[in-house]
Amino acid sequence: MFPAIAAVLSALVLAQANPSGFSDEFSAASIKPGQLYRAGGEGSGQEHVAVSPTGVTLTNASLSFCIQWAYNVRFYQISGPDRITQDRYDVIAKSDQPASKEQLMSMMQALLADRFQLKFHRDTRSLPVYELVAPHKATKLVPAASDQRTSMTIVNGAFFFGHVTMPEFAARLSDFSAFDRPVIDKTGIEGTFDIGLSSAAAMRADPSSIFAAIESAGLRLDNGKMPMEVLVVDRAEKPSEN
Repeated sequence: MFPAIAAVLSALVLAQANPSGFSDEFSAASIKPGQLYRAGGEGSGQEHVAVSPTGVTLTNASLSFCIQWAYNVRFYQISGPDRITQDRYDVIAKSDQPASKEQLMSMMQALLADRFQLKFHRDTRSLPVYELVAPHKATKLVPAASDQRTSMTIVNGAFFFGHVTMPEFAARLSDFSAFDRPVIDKTGIEGTFDIGLSSAAAMRADPSSIFAAIESAGLRLDNGKMPMEVLVVDRAEKPSEN
């Protein structure tokens, strides 16, 4: 076969494999030890992600945090050696063309497999959860004042959840650092509500105070379990050189 014809056929095969012509890998990526974590002090344990149409920046991020973002899972859905949460990195990954969040996630998956040699398998396990329940039929819930967009803000020093359903409220609570497990709505209550949870400052000083704050809103968190998909890390190495 003539070289020119072979080249054309090869290009056609690649086009069929990726009809959009979009690369499934970042055009450039830098992974360095996390500077914030090494410096120590207040905020040194916090992990951050910033997304733009042409890239992703993960700051002070553990490998677990990177996996969470790339595969759209929560921290309690990842099982692996301690080092995937202990070691921290600053990751800057760039695409040479605008990409959707889903495309960036796929590109991050490829980056983790390449640079960290990440390998895992999926499993279903019974995991502990907090069940959000309404112990009394007559709760203290206040119906939402308007059809405003669902939000969480700090008003007069207290957390305020505006125009939330019970499943949305449970999902927002799951993001609080006080919880080591997801919060699942078991109230059976329909509708949208405005919910305030006491002092934000007090919760920062004593995260466990959120349990009392939830009870003051007429709700309660009970221990429970439910089956959930888990990513079990089989292999994870130190990242390769930039």
